[in-house]
Parts: sequence; C-alpha cells; structure tokens
Amino acid sequence: MPLTFHDFLDAADPAGRTLHLTHSTSMNAAIAALEQLILRATPCKVYEPEELLYLFYGRPAYKPARADHAADIPELLPVCFVLDPQVLKRASRIVPFDSGGFPRYHPFLGPDLEREDFEIEGDPTAPARIVGGLYRSNRRYFDQQPAISASDIPVSRPAARGYARLIGDPSLADDDDRRASIEIQLDTDLPLQDVLRAIVAPPILFEDPVVLAALKECPDINLLSYPTYGRHRPQDYSLLVYDRVDTFLTSRAAFE
Repeated sequence: MPLTFHDFLDAADPAGRTLHLTHSTSMNAAIAALEQLILRATPCKVYEPEELLYLFYGRPAYKPARADHAADIPELLPVCFVLDPQVLKRASRIVPFDSGGFPRYHPFLGPDLEREDFEIEGDPTAPARIVGGLYRSNRRYFDQQPAISASDIPVSRPAARGYARLIGDPSLADDDDRRASIEIQLDTDLPLQDVLRAIVAPPILFEDPVVLAALKECPDINLLSYPTYGRHRPQDYSLLVYDRVDTFLTSRAAFE
C-alpha cells in the first residue's frame, strides 16, 4: 500500500523554531477586527457548513482585495497580523497548501490524489515537519526554496512526491505563493489581546485613534509600516509586506 503524506511527515524531523502565524486582510477588515480585538471564524465554501478562520504558517501568503486596476484607496491596502506560534495548538486542520486552490494544483499533485490526502487534523508539530521534510530549514521555506524534489522521494509515497512537484514547479501559472504555504485552520474565533505579536500595515493605520486605543490592550506588539505610492493595485504591496514579516521573524531568531 502506498505510504500517505502523514507517513512521510512522521519520518521527518521538525525544522528549527516554530514559526509565527499570519492572517492577511484588507485595511477595512483589519480595523473591524482591531475594534473588537478578535479574528472571527466565518462560513467556508470549501468546507461547508464549517465556520473557519484561515491563517498561514510563517508567510504572509494571502492576497486580500486582488484587483485588475489601480486605485488610491487606503482601505483596500493589505494588512498582516502576525500571531504567536502558540496559536498552532488551537488548529483544527492543517493543509500544506491553500485548500481553496486545490483544483488548480491537482495537475501537479498527480492522479488519484484528493485534498483529503493532504489534510492533517490539528497536529501542532505538522508545519515544522513539513518544513523539515521538504525545505530542511525555516529560511528556505520562507524563501520558497525546496531542498528536495519529487525524484528524491520513493515512488511509494505518491502524496509527498506530488507535493514536492507542486512546490518545486517554476513555470508561469495562474496562482501564487499560496501553493507552497502551509494553511492553518481554526474552527473558533481568536481573541487577539494575548497573541498579536506584530501588525504590518501602511502608516495611516497606525495614525488612527480607534486603532491606537485598541492596540493599548496588546502588551507585546510590534508596529511595522510599509510606504505607499499613490495609485497601485493592492497586491502590488505584497513584497513589502513580505519584507516586514521577514525582518520581524529574523528579529525573533526564527531562521537560526
């Protein structure tokens, strides 16, 4: 019988420190969350009828408010919440890629594999094992540089080989870094007071009195701003968000 993705992970050593989690959203949605200091689980089309809160492991991968046209509307700009690694203990499901993108990823993963073959039920060690097994280090995971390819994995492990193909494929495709970012699902709301460690956002967010009042309730938080340049598509700022998260994780010795 072919070995499962879980079998592959069981044999993998965890990579370094456990990384922080991220939740990216638009500035409008971020303000609503900060007013109540809570991230809420919402109805999910992929896992109906579940209500889920989606996070990513170590990378600000989600791109909110994607648009084909440029605008100068600050409310659409991306904001990234960086959350304490302890939140992993609350995970209800972990998937090694964006679960909603599975139909696009299936050709790379290979025949006879379904999304369920990659789902991991709430194991807080799983993300570090995925990183250890495929990337060998947190730095390589953050930089999207797999350390092994499908040809390095025995043919008796089709799910692991398929995942290696997916994250190692360099071709042009209608997707983004979410194909190689570990998704963390929570089936409950997440209060932010004790777990919010950083926010990446345009300076205008940190000048808002409502936001500043809310952030006083968060004892250990870093405010990381990125510059804006007038009319751009919201997703054009994605690499600036990545840069700020990289700086934060480096300051927390995540890549040592």
